[in-house]
Amino acid sequence: MKNLKNLFAVVITISLALVLFACSENSIQDKTIDKKVKGPDYVPMPYPADRFYTEDHVWVKLESENVALVGITSYPLNYLGIITAVEDGEYEPIWGQTGIPIKKKIMDIVGSLSTMGLLMPVTGDVIDLNPELSVNPSVINYDTYGLGWIIRITNFNQLQVQSLMNAGQYTLYVGGL
Repeated sequence: MKNLKNLFAVVITISLALVLFACSENSIQDKTIDKKVKGPDYVPMPYPADRFYTEDHVWVKLESENVALVGITSYPLNYLGIITAVEDGEYEPIWGQTGIPIKKKIMDIVGSLSTMGLLMPVTGDVIDLNPELSVNPSVINYDTYGLGWIIRITNFNQLQVQSLMNAGQYTLYVGGL
């Protein structure tokens, strides 16, 4: 009877080990379907069609004719790691600044692995900073296209917005990097 219990325990242990191995093997295969795996947690994410994109991995979403949200795309998140801080302005706060020129570095997105400078995607005025980022900057990691927006702008150049890439163009751009 004792030998039967020991045999039963061994069979169950081996079965559990095989199940765990099979599950981890499927998980690895799922992540490597994309040939350009960027790291252990990389999951390709579609880029929302309701935004415009820059080569600097910044998105612009029009909230109205005069107001837009600005954030970063999911592409650089794997290189940044967990976002630990969003630092306002290089030398002065940007909130309330008017006429900020396109491509001016306005903030630093600080991650556990690297830091990214946020460049103004279009000329405009910063009217709001996302208050959530001062409490929980990692919201950018898990909801970069929603709660993870970074700034709200107004008085922006509509022609500059329209000249940015759409989701399809940005997907092709990122695919070539």
